[in-house]
Amino acid sequence: MRELKEIIKSLWKRKLSSLLLCIQIVVSLFIFILIACVFQQIVYLRDIVPSNLDTKEDSIIHMMFAESTSMKSFSKLSDYINSIDGVQTFNNFRTKYLEFPELDGDENGEVNKVCLGQGMELIKHLDIIEGRPLEDKDYEQQKGNKPVVVGYQFYTNNGLSIGSEIKDQSDTVYEIVGVLKEGSNWFFQSISDALFQSLDYAIVAPTWNQEEEMEVALHYYCVIEDPRLADQIQSNIKTYASEHKISMESEMLQTELQENLTKMMDKNIKWLVFCGFFIFATSIGTATVILSALYTRKREIGIRIALGYSIAKLKRLFVGQISVITLLAFIIATILSYIIIGPYNSVINIENTGMYMSCEVLAAAFFIAVIISIPTTVALLYKLNRIQPREVIGGRE
Repeated sequence: MRELKEIIKSLWKRKLSSLLLCIQIVVSLFIFILIACVFQQIVYLRDIVPSNLDTKEDSIIHMMFAESTSMKSFSKLSDYINSIDGVQTFNNFRTKYLEFPELDGDENGEVNKVCLGQGMELIKHLDIIEGRPLEDKDYEQQKGNKPVVVGYQFYTNNGLSIGSEIKDQSDTVYEIVGVLKEGSNWFFQSISDALFQSLDYAIVAPTWNQEEEMEVALHYYCVIEDPRLADQIQSNIKTYASEHKISMESEMLQTELQENLTKMMDKNIKWLVFCGFFIFATSIGTATVILSALYTRKREIGIRIALGYSIAKLKRLFVGQISVITLLAFIIATILSYIIIGPYNSVINIENTGMYMSCEVLAAAFFIAVIISIPTTVALLYKLNRIQPREVIGGRE
């Protein structure tokens, strides 16, 4: 404790130079943390979508339609796609936001409504802990109270039960047939965006064509039985769309995910190189500044030796100063990164996207802080080992 007080006192005496060194290291660590979070996001995007799919990504075709596509033309295309051998389903999902005047929603008072087209649970299965899941008959009903499965928090916080009827702000009545497992999620927009919305305060309803399909959505998905049929099925669909003048694009989900990752990697690799160069420059710069300052402290070193300081104690003092500056820089960089990035992204109940402060990123940043201090420490110890008392008595403070 006494040595720590002495280290802090010595740094305070040279607060300007200590502050400048600290700022230099803070900037390096801050840049590293940002870059590390970006590459953490790339790894997250690589893994999160496949791990949330119940159908392999090489068996899902993502189709995008122009806003000008007429419902009549689309309906014919949909019938054609569903008639192709090897196609299990062709449909989509949408998200809306509802309010239930008599019930509690999320912190904004809203409840997500995920409208599932028939067959979309082939892509991602929803776990039901009470009641039953949506069945084919629910999609075929087309009138009366709409059967829904509801999120766990919405269900429990409002004291609901299986068979309860709930009414939204537009007086649409829903009948609860099942309850989702706590922590369930669903894709927010397109699957390849890798954004997941929490379903804890949500209802999942079947899409009824007469109510939901008033216009063609942007994203649709075709699930096929055998990925070996993908090229032929895609070719058939594109040919039909072209013949009927339907503007659309299609891509295998696996290809789309890989292309997104490649784009992100290519975009950020230069920043990784820049970060490495900056850390190297900081490490060398810090060592140079510390060693230069060492020569101006010869008189102080001589006095300390005269007062009985051993070389080992001098080493602890100077290395301690470097360690305190580095640790302080790490703490400041962590706080700044936390403020800017946050622990996770939470926008309109969307779960994290991989761009967040994790324990792994902080551990890597601490390791980099140690790396930055190593050249300074090694050079300092080397110089202190070669010090002779007669060389330092005449130095200047």
